[in-house]
Amino acid sequence: SLQSPRFIGRRQSLIEDARKEREAAAAAAESGETSDQIVFEETDGKAMVNLFFTLKSTKTSALSRTFKVFETFEAKIHHLETRTCRKPKDSREDLEYFVRCEVPSTDLSTLINSVKRVSEDVRTTKEVKFHWFPKKITELDTCHHLVTKFDPDLDLDHPGYSDSVYRQRRSQIAEIAFNYKFGEPIPHVEYTEEEIATWREVFRTLKSLYPTHACSEHLEAFRLLETSCGYNENNIPQLEDVSRFLK
Repeated sequence: SLQSPRFIGRRQSLIEDARKEREAAAAAAESGETSDQIVFEETDGKAMVNLFFTLKSTKTSALSRTFKVFETFEAKIHHLETRTCRKPKDSREDLEYFVRCEVPSTDLSTLINSVKRVSEDVRTTKEVKFHWFPKKITELDTCHHLVTKFDPDLDLDHPGYSDSVYRQRRSQIAEIAFNYKFGEPIPHVEYTEEEIATWREVFRTLKSLYPTHACSEHLEAFRLLETSCGYNENNIPQLEDVSRFLK
């Protein structure tokens, strides 16, 4: 029941905490502690704010103290996540916290000041909504690798789903792509005799069809790959060789 002694006691505790927080914030303002410009959105007396902060120490209690402030003000948290610090500090704590929350507009300044007393690098910012796209090829390295379909580890219909040996080998080769950074040479892959035998069957079959099914541009490009990149039925070409040739 919401009227149980335990609930009433908790409610009274939060009210007392809020009163103390407001008194402390007011005292800080009187003593000359000025806060930075607070950026927020306001609708019907409610303030929506994007708040970033880091912890003062790596102890678990530091995080609980900070979030106790949000609980005290009964802030409605819409989003919470951790991010890598823009300016890493000389400590093990290399994360910053992002909280998007909603509080009464009259409580916003007090909430910010209360967070500042228990956390560091507290700032508010406007949410910028736009689609990011890379401006330099090196920025592709920061993109997340997300596979949602046709992965044998996830797709029950994939022919390799029940083949553990195939899945392990596929994962080894995929790691090269996931760990690759622009400017580095693409690692060499040692293919097995079985893999080369499979390549040989595919190579022979497709090459026999090219004269009657491929356009002249494809035939010329394939001839160049054979003479410059080691394309032949007994050799699976290395991506680094192909990349250098195409460049």
